[in-house]
Amino acid sequence: MIRWNPENSGVIPGLAQSWQVNADATVFTIQLRKGIRWSDGIPFTADDLVFYVNDVAKNPQLPKAPVFLSGSGSWSMEKMDDYTFKFQFEKTNALFEEKVAAGYQFQIYPAHYVKQFHFKYNPDADRLARAAGFQDWAAIFKAKTEPWGNPECPVLSAWVPKTPLQGSPQVIFERNPYYWKIDPAGNQLPYIDRIVFYNFMNPESVIQKTINGEIDFMDRPLVATVKNKSAFEANQTKGNYRLNTITDPTSNWMAIGLNQTIDDPELRKLFQNKQFRIGLSYAINRPEIIIAGATGGWTNVMLNPSMHIPAEDSTWGVAWYNWYANTGDGEKQEPVEWVKQVFALPASGYGIVSNRLRNVPALYQGGCTYAQPGASNMPQFFLK
Repeated sequence: MIRWNPENSGVIPGLAQSWQVNADATVFTIQLRKGIRWSDGIPFTADDLVFYVNDVAKNPQLPKAPVFLSGSGSWSMEKMDDYTFKFQFEKTNALFEEKVAAGYQFQIYPAHYVKQFHFKYNPDADRLARAAGFQDWAAIFKAKTEPWGNPECPVLSAWVPKTPLQGSPQVIFERNPYYWKIDPAGNQLPYIDRIVFYNFMNPESVIQKTINGEIDFMDRPLVATVKNKSAFEANQTKGNYRLNTITDPTSNWMAIGLNQTIDDPELRKLFQNKQFRIGLSYAINRPEIIIAGATGGWTNVMLNPSMHIPAEDSTWGVAWYNWYANTGDGEKQEPVEWVKQVFALPASGYGIVSNRLRNVPALYQGGCTYAQPGASNMPQFFLK
C-alpha cells in the first residue's frame, strides 16, 4: 500500500496514491489508485481492506492485527468510497506509515476469492474444510490465503505463482497480466515472463549451481556469507556472473543477555541491577565482536529503519519509541550515542547476478523481508 523508497530514506506511494494524517497522528485517510486489478482481473478496492480489518484482523480465530494497529488503543477503519478509507486510533500512532511500508504483518486479501473459506460468508465453510482435510474453516482459510501454498489465490504482485512451494523442488512464477506498474516509457512491467525458484535443502547445492552458472540471481544471506565469498569471487568467469553489494534488511540476529534468574544469589542481584546492565552495555567491545563474528560468517550489524525503527511492539525499544512518538505513556529515553552509531555502520552483504541479467542495481537492500516489490525493483530486470 505504502512502501519505502529504494534508498530507504523515506516512504513513497504504492497501491495508495496519497494519504493525509491529522495533527496528532490518530487519523490516516488513504486514497487507493483507481484501475488496479488482482491477477484474476477483479478490481482491487477499499472493500478488500475492509474485509481484512473487520473479518481477519479482528477475528480471534484468524491472524491477529499487528501491534502497530492494535497497540494504539481502540482502533477502527471506515470506508469512505470505493477507493478511499481511513484508519482511526485512540492514541497517537506516529510510525503507522513506516510500519505499513515495511509490510510488517500487514496482509491484503482478495476478498472476492477468500470469502468462500470464511464462515461469516459461507455457512458451509467448516464442512468444506473437513472435506479438504482441514480441522475447521479457520485452518483452510489460512492455507488458502497463502499464495506460495495455494497458486489459485489472486495476487497484486508482478508474478503469479503457478506451483506450490510445499513438496516441490521448484516454484514457478509467471507474469501477472494485470500488474499495475509501468516503466518511464509506458511499458507494462514486469519485463521477464517466467521465473523459477529452486527449493534447496542445503547451502552447498546453491553454491554449486551458482558456480556452474545455473542461477541468474541469488542473495540468500545464509549462502552469501563471508566464508563463501572467496569461492564466489574466484569463479565469476566460469559461472558468468558478478557480485553486487547488498545492505542487510534485518537487524543483527545475535543478542547477548544476562540470566537474571541465575541460581547464584549475588550474580542474580548484580544482573537484575539496571545500572549494571547499562554500564556493561557501554563497556562491551562491539567492534571486536563484529570482527570476530565476521570470520565465522556473520555480516556487520545493520539496523534498517524500515524494519526495526523503534516501535511499541519492540521489546528492546519501548522507551525509544515513547521518546520518538512522545506518547506520554511509559518511560521515555533518547537512544544512546552508540545506538545511533550502529545505524551508520557500512553494508557488508553481497549477492550473485548473472551477466545476462540486466538493470540490477549495483547496491540495494536485501529483499527477504522487504515489502513488494523490494528495493531491487525486480519487475524492471530483463535478460539480454
